[in-house]
Amino acid sequence: MIKDLRTARFAFLLAIMCCYISFHTHYNIITQFGLNDIDEEKLMIDYITQQTRISDGEHEEGSQLDFLVIGFPKCGTSTMMNFLNTPRSFVPDGELCGIKKEKYQERILRFKKENPGKKVGTKCPRSAEQEGFFKMVDNQYGERVKYVVGVRHPINWFESFYNFRINNIKKDDVYPPAQELIGGCGGLSPPLCTDRARFSHFLARMGKTSLSTEEELSLITNGKLARSLSYNSKNKVFFYTVDQLGDKNETRSKLFEKDLSNFIGIPVPEESVANKKRKPGIEWDEAEQKRRDELKINICDDAFEDLRKILLEEGIKSQQWIIDYFLKSNDVFVSSRDYVVSTLKKWNVDPCLAKIKET
Repeated sequence: MIKDLRTARFAFLLAIMCCYISFHTHYNIITQFGLNDIDEEKLMIDYITQQTRISDGEHEEGSQLDFLVIGFPKCGTSTMMNFLNTPRSFVPDGELCGIKKEKYQERILRFKKENPGKKVGTKCPRSAEQEGFFKMVDNQYGERVKYVVGVRHPINWFESFYNFRINNIKKDDVYPPAQELIGGCGGLSPPLCTDRARFSHFLARMGKTSLSTEEELSLITNGKLARSLSYNSKNKVFFYTVDQLGDKNETRSKLFEKDLSNFIGIPVPEESVANKKRKPGIEWDEAEQKRRDELKINICDDAFEDLRKILLEEGIKSQQWIIDYFLKSNDVFVSSRDYVVSTLKKWNVDPCLAKIKET
């Protein structure tokens, strides 16, 4: 009996020592990025807790969350939510954010209990922009959780997002003119600004690329900040562009549905992704809807030329980084890669010029 206790104590002390050594290796790497003001004691406790969870198999078998639709706003996340809500998978209707909150975790457990044998996911379009999000997911649910993330041309994105804001603000609220939303969002609520079009910056935080060369960092707005905020996520990513959701090529569209379904681990849904598209937002009475529609913008108007110029500059950098770096990660999956690349390269041109040529 005494011998067994001594053996158990020795094994425990050895495990703690291994965690300590592994932690300091981890800690030294972090401090190389200039994060010297972190609480070492707290980080040590968090690290040991995380390692204990992993060693207990919590993330492998006990995780109740299978996939996350994480962004970006106005990039087809509602379509993804609807398409992935199938007889073999469940996604609650609407946005479900706050992954660290106890209420979120309780709801995930309830969803899993109410949908036995189904894959369970949630949608929160702003997640990819949230600082520390990828680490939170890893700590809470582990690397088995899969990400679904989509993008669109920044100019089209801004127009859609602005008009969405106009349509959904409270009746007595006044939203700023689009021309005033260049740069950071400040305290604007609900937030919208050109800085939110920095797709490469937010995607870089996943840690799927090295972020080690000046050439790569030059393609990311605030690249060094993105590097300091990046987390070496092991989670797999399914990446798409909004163009794929309305692709008229039936063969390619069917392949997209098959590839996405295989990625999640479900049979291909019977209804096509195109039929799952819907216009999100509030529906007002006729008079109020007319008033709001008159406040919406056509971003191709001359008044928004400066706004488009900034969004175009961001798009040119982002698409090159996505093509040259992000899509080359073994953790990033795409359907019809050549087509995706061709849609991204359109970001090099102001879409309003194409509309002018058509007229």
